[in-house]
Formats: sequence, C-alpha cells, structure tokens
Amino acid sequence: MRRAGAVVLVLGLLLAGCDGGDDTAALEQRITELEQQLAVATSTTVAVTTTVATTTTTVASGERVLVYGTADCETTVDFDAGTDEGWRTVYVMDGVCTTTSSDPRVSGREEFHGTYVMFGDATVAQWTCEEMVLTTEGGTWRGSCWGTDTWDDRNTMWVSGLGTYAGEGAYAGLAYYEFIAMYPESDGYRYMGWIEPAE
Repeated sequence: MRRAGAVVLVLGLLLAGCDGGDDTAALEQRITELEQQLAVATSTTVAVTTTVATTTTTVASGERVLVYGTADCETTVDFDAGTDEGWRTVYVMDGVCTTTSSDPRVSGREEFHGTYVMFGDATVAQWTCEEMVLTTEGGTWRGSCWGTDTWDDRNTMWVSGLGTYAGEGAYAGLAYYEFIAMYPESDGYRYMGWIEPAE
C-alpha cells in the first residue's frame, strides 16, 4: 500500500511538471526507474545480528566458592559392642557416602571412621569422624566431622553436623567446609558449604 501510494505521488509530480509536448516514452521510462528505486528501498532488510554471550564461570583457586549438594550414605554402628561409660555409651562408626555436588571438586566417594555416642535418654546422639577422606576425579580431601542426631516426640530423626577438609594433590592449598543436615522432608542428606584458600 505504501509503495502504490508513493508511485501515484511520484507520477502526479511528474505529470504536473510536464506539458502536452513531452515525450511519453521518456516519461514512462522515468516512472519505471522510480518504481525500481522505490522497490529496492521498501524491500531492503536490515540484518540484525544478536550475539548471545555464554558466561562460563572459571573458578580461580584464590576465590571462595559456595557449593551445595546431596549425599547418599551407608553408616554402620555396632550397637552390640559399645563401651558403657555410665552417662553415655560409645560405639564404633564407619560409613561410605556418594556425594553429588554443584562443584565437581567435591563430588565423589567419601569414607569415614569415628565414634557414635548415645546418651542416657537415647533421644540425642553425637557422632565424630576422626578419619574422613573424600576422593573425586580431580583430587582428594582429608578431614574430620562432628554432629548430632536427635529424635523428636514422633521418633523422627533430625541430623545436623559440620565437616572440615584440607585438599591434597590437585587441591593442595585449598580448604573445604560443609554443613550437613537431614530432616523428614529432605529425602536424604543435604549439605552446603564453601571452598576457599587454606589459611
């Protein structure tokens, strides 16, 4: 519609500027040229190139990096071989976890050995990992952990704890800290923490 109107306007201007003696063929030729120029102007497509920037976060060893994930654990406590200390009973604890993390540096297999302590009312237990090794594809973390298991009046267990690690091999010079939790709605162990340069 815009093109047709423009052609009519150009034609009107041309005719207005011409007298009866003008060469009709020359006029038609001029109209054809103008139509072609107008067609080019109205059909020109402006190409817009959109560049989508893909951000790849490269974590330098000198930065603190927050991590989070889940752990599938199998813990063994020999409740038949505890040491009764009167106000508490101490058991040997061993376990293996498979961790899945937001950072591949702490995703792997974790093995731990420690103690599991039950107190008199049996509604609170304290656990300690004297030896804890997390092995991943890129390196190894070695550390310790401690925490508590508590049972509410519905006999539902709630877990909270803390783990600290020092990096070895490719992770030498780094430290890893994690908070561990399990609660009725968590569907297993969950953790969050951070990796940072060791002090």
